[in-house]
Amino acid sequence: LRIHEFLTRDRIKAGEALADLASKDIAGRTEEIEQLYWQAAEEGLENLTPAARYNLTWKRQEAKSLATNYFEALTSLAKAMRLVDGQKHFLFFSTGLPYSLIFGAVSGQVEYRSKFDLGDPILRPLSEGMLKEFSASNCPVFSFDTRQAAKVQSLFGYEEMREATGGGGAFSAAGVSQSQTDAFRDDKTTGQDVLRRFSKETGGQYFSNIARFEENLETVRNLTG
Repeated sequence: LRIHEFLTRDRIKAGEALADLASKDIAGRTEEIEQLYWQAAEEGLENLTPAARYNLTWKRQEAKSLATNYFEALTSLAKAMRLVDGQKHFLFFSTGLPYSLIFGAVSGQVEYRSKFDLGDPILRPLSEGMLKEFSASNCPVFSFDTRQAAKVQSLFGYEEMREATGGGGAFSAAGVSQSQTDAFRDDKTTGQDVLRRFSKETGGQYFSNIARFEENLETVRNLTG
């Protein structure tokens, strides 16, 4: 997030600028959009209203644009690393990008695949290009997955996400109505696999539990000297 403002001692003006920023529409986290998309795929995208289906599809496409920026920025950094002599070590704190957004996924049971996605033809080569540049720059990546409770999503969290994208609520007079296949617990809709591969391909290491960051940082210090 970049905020371009002149420095000022006027706290009222600064407060107004922040309030204006907070009131603007936001797309939501890429991971949340992806989880919601595949949850809707499990239930059947055709069951959404046309407006909700369009809204969700548009937000997923916007998420892919954010992912494009993510890869391009990191690739530029890797190219710049080549100009720095010697061994480098990159400590990367991130939630990563959903594997399914880049490489695709399948929803539903094996015998009935309600949604099949081969991945994005733009994001896949961007991902591979980034890995090659980091490997060429002699810069192993130590990834710290910053997700809290990575595979657990509360039912109310799901409800808020449905409302945010214009979909129907998960609750009805009869009780809970959404599918219990639970896409929220599928690692393919999180950034875990992408971060893990990022570290593996560059000779670094992936750390999944951000709550143990002190212990993990000590491990990195021992590995790198």
